[in-house]
Amino acid sequence: MLLATAAALWGAGAGVLAPGWALARALGLVRAGDAAAELALALAIGRLAMAAATAAAIALDAPSVLVAWPLVGCAGAAFAWLRSRRVVPRPSTPSARKPDAVVWLAALAAAALLVHAVVGRSGLEDAAGRLLFFGRDATNDSLMYLAQSRMLLEGGFPIANPFFAGVVSSNSYVPFLVRAGLHAVAGLSWLDVTLRVMPLLDVCGLAVTGAALARALGGSRLGVGLAAVLTVLGSEASFVLPMLAKLGGGADLRLATWSLGGPTVLPFNSIAPAVQTAMAALLLWAIPASRPRVAAVVAGVLFAALFEIKLFLWLTSLAALGAVALAAPPASLRGPLRLATVVATLVSLPSLADKAAYAAQMRAQGIFDTGIRLCAGCFPRYLVDGVLAKDAAPWRLFSEFRAAELLEPATLARTVFACALFVLVFLGARCVAIPELARRIRIRGAAAPEPGVAVVARITLVGAGVGLALSMLLAWRPHYLNVGQFAWSATFLLWPFTALWIDRWWPRHRAVCALVVLASLLSTSGVIVARGYAAAPWLAIEPGERALVEELRTLSQPGDVVIEPSFGLRPDVPSAVPWLAARRVVFTDRSIATQIKDEPRERRLAQLAAVFQGQDSAAAAAALRESGARWVYVPTPVSLRFPTQGLLVLAAETRAGRIYRVVEAPASIPNETTRAGPAR
Repeated sequence: MLLATAAALWGAGAGVLAPGWALARALGLVRAGDAAAELALALAIGRLAMAAATAAAIALDAPSVLVAWPLVGCAGAAFAWLRSRRVVPRPSTPSARKPDAVVWLAALAAAALLVHAVVGRSGLEDAAGRLLFFGRDATNDSLMYLAQSRMLLEGGFPIANPFFAGVVSSNSYVPFLVRAGLHAVAGLSWLDVTLRVMPLLDVCGLAVTGAALARALGGSRLGVGLAAVLTVLGSEASFVLPMLAKLGGGADLRLATWSLGGPTVLPFNSIAPAVQTAMAALLLWAIPASRPRVAAVVAGVLFAALFEIKLFLWLTSLAALGAVALAAPPASLRGPLRLATVVATLVSLPSLADKAAYAAQMRAQGIFDTGIRLCAGCFPRYLVDGVLAKDAAPWRLFSEFRAAELLEPATLARTVFACALFVLVFLGARCVAIPELARRIRIRGAAAPEPGVAVVARITLVGAGVGLALSMLLAWRPHYLNVGQFAWSATFLLWPFTALWIDRWWPRHRAVCALVVLASLLSTSGVIVARGYAAAPWLAIEPGERALVEELRTLSQPGDVVIEPSFGLRPDVPSAVPWLAARRVVFTDRSIATQIKDEPRERRLAQLAAVFQGQDSAAAAAALRESGARWVYVPTPVSLRFPTQGLLVLAAETRAGRIYRVVEAPASIPNETTRAGPAR
């Protein structure tokens, strides 16, 4: 445990924070003494530096050289520190005050509580030696990200889709590159990196960045501490839904969907590093810069980096930055704002072109069923009907929507009502951030804040508005609820302003402020308890199964395809082969199955059926050739029914199952450079 902790601190501190801090100091982005701001920027910049270093090492087919990256980071940090000691320190400003120890403890305690409740207890051995994982979403998503990170480090670019062999993943790169880098530089286990180290780094960093932004905007100790806590623990107002359902007679609350506005997925989704990066970019506008053009360029790069961290937040943030830069910006920041917008746009172009090419090829091949379409009011109506309607038919809202329906007065009224209720419940206590933002935008004369403060307020307000609008206007098939992420990611930026509103009104209206704080945290109790500590084990890997999968890794080669029956056993749980053995499988997990079009889905399911249910050797041989599988993994109690002589050779056998090697050379699988894969 001590060695693992030391390795984690070495990887995160020397591999991410040290190079980020050195670059932030070298670029003159923050003033000495502003510890919270320095840490926030060090994490955002260091994350990108780690991703770039990992990408370079993978591209050169030399990931082992990454062990030297922390040494480079420490050397850079030491040089920056020695150089700063020769510079006469500038007078400190209110934003440069060191945050109190209470604030730091509040930030770290809130983040640690959330991470431990949701993912930190998973992936550890129990007394019987089993690996236990708690909660469906926290388990499935974490293991999928782990598998893709391993594929990237061991197989190179692009990321081979481990769950649908023969195509590549469409996911953004930065989160996977950082996971791969942390594993490589510190020798950490993949489970520790995925379920503990990276979640703690990202969520703690988000809490500290929320505190730093509130401090830069003039918050007192109360406001700064609240910003740290609410940024990671604040949630929407879904606690009112049971009462509304009782009044309206609704049969399906769908609380899990409403809680997209809450902190549930911060520990295992790339939303945490994305929001932290966006807040770090805003921080550059909130702090008076000695080198405004340099700060503008860095802010533009951070906004552009959101594309490869969380696409949903990139779109809303870039739209907000462009709108503020073009629509009457403060005169003193007109040039830097437009420079940041140009930089953000140009730096985003390579990623945008890559995803456009992927979308075009995906459309031409017809493998995956995914796309964005206009569906005005569908997402809010789906949520609200689940609370108020007695006989809701939610999926028809998305698949059968026609714009002409909105011309009917009854349908239009129902849609407007659903959108209004959606905004109120989704924002919850964050509604008080709106007047706080408006106040900071409108102040004139002697009381006017720094121009950068007004810029931060405008970008935050426009971004939240764009995110809410996109969630109410679009549908993203077949995971129709994905559009909720536009609003969910953008409105996280409202929490520091919610804390600042409470900070400002606390001396005069303490009871009201206490109610706002309570409303911010009531739904979170369900996250920490029901979906955290009370979550039942979703997946248990027995010692024998674990050993057999690791034997499969030893026997096989990177790039080999494995056919295994997980979809027929538990279709809602991804196979252990991709994340534990780093080998691609033919087909696994229901969430991927829903995105695949009928023909390729049925073809792969037929291959599984021929191998694991059929009795015809010829049909099994044809399925193996078509699938490209070189190995057949048969866990207990599954057994093969067809004669295997001349087709399969038994390579390993234990009580946990069998591993067969395919004798006949498989047909070539689809080109790995063909981009087609599900976006998660």
